[in-house]
Amino acid sequence: MASRGKEKFEKYFKDKEISTFVKGKDKQQVKITNEKGIVIDTIYANTPIIVPAVKDFSPKYKILYKKNNIETIGYIHESFVSKPIDISKGGATELLGIQSNTLITLGKKDIFEYNGMKIPGYSFTTASQLANSILANLRKNPKVNRDNSGILLVLENYFKSSNPKKITWNTEVLPPEINELGKYLGELLLGYIILKSPSSYPVIKGTPKYFFIPDESSFKGVDTFIKTTTGLYPISNKFGVGAKASFFGNLLPIALDKYQYLPSNSTIKEIADITKKLNITSADLLRNKGAKNIVYEYGVRVILGIPATKVKNTYDVYTNIKTSTTDKNLTKESSTVVDAIKSIKNLETNIKINLPKSITAFFNRQISSELNSDSKSVNFMLDVLAGKEFYQANLNIDRWKEGEIIYSLTKSGDVSINIIGSKSAISDIESKQGLINYELKVK
Repeated sequence: MASRGKEKFEKYFKDKEISTFVKGKDKQQVKITNEKGIVIDTIYANTPIIVPAVKDFSPKYKILYKKNNIETIGYIHESFVSKPIDISKGGATELLGIQSNTLITLGKKDIFEYNGMKIPGYSFTTASQLANSILANLRKNPKVNRDNSGILLVLENYFKSSNPKKITWNTEVLPPEINELGKYLGELLLGYIILKSPSSYPVIKGTPKYFFIPDESSFKGVDTFIKTTTGLYPISNKFGVGAKASFFGNLLPIALDKYQYLPSNSTIKEIADITKKLNITSADLLRNKGAKNIVYEYGVRVILGIPATKVKNTYDVYTNIKTSTTDKNLTKESSTVVDAIKSIKNLETNIKINLPKSITAFFNRQISSELNSDSKSVNFMLDVLAGKEFYQANLNIDRWKEGEIIYSLTKSGDVSINIIGSKSAISDIESKQGLINYELKVK
């Protein structure tokens, strides 16, 4: 059931300044009052607003919004205030509800072959084709194409400009919107820059032939491809440092496909062995299936050393803990796992006090630590990434906010790798923010 009223306030807004938008049907007008409840204005649904931090619940939320380019204060009923969007469930992360793969639908529908996979998507041979697709799809978005938005005017002027590395923000575009545009347009604008001005980034050599963007959300790895007369340039896009990439979605599938080359007596091979034992394939992992099964099988069997005679199905431990409201609801097998973790010397305090909900976090952190400390595994993963021959493109956040579009391009072979198991909260048994991830850093 959705959170409403005081429950919604306590969960999402208490003591936090929140950027969100007015909830309602397209073009619906919502009344704004002053502190005494007198109607002073109206505001369209989907308009961005800021809810200042307050301690106590009131059915009327104080909001900040822009009216005629001036920041204005008012009050609206809480039912018209959208809750912050949960990034753990996918979809848009801020106000505009855009994704890069919704902006490319006017390109040529195409199939691209990469690393033995056939990837559906769209290709563009000119910068104007890509610009027209982006603008046409943004015009269909009521959260973008609204009164006093300013976003479309900014982008129309940008695409008309002769300098693809310069974008001029107007005061109507809010800072959270600039960030969101950076995340999603940022995946497309490097291709636009190369198509419009091929010499902008000398590391990408030759004359551009086309820019390809996958439209399949289950495809993991690189986000876009630039094909030139001299070769192929797979690109992994990041807004700033960027989100951490998934170990299970990017590295383990390749380890399975190259199983015969895995170093013996290594953590990566042990994980691959367990994956094969569970009959989980690289195709399953690419489609977000099986990762948690692997975490629990490796955690229970390898980290804790508990045999099948004591815990028959390790994933049942996860499902039991997830649905249990108290420790009394735990099965004997789940209790065995919890007790084994409690008995570990120098166990992290936060893990211990949050048991049993912290089991997933414990396994994530432990597996990540083992991968990082195993030189054989690290070298194999770096070889895999170098073998993929992709470029990591980091859009400079500060320069983006100032109106400059600057990417740093790093070849996969020129980076070091760090495995991370702490992306999700310790008490989150589902580990919604990510199980095991990795980040690449320039050496």
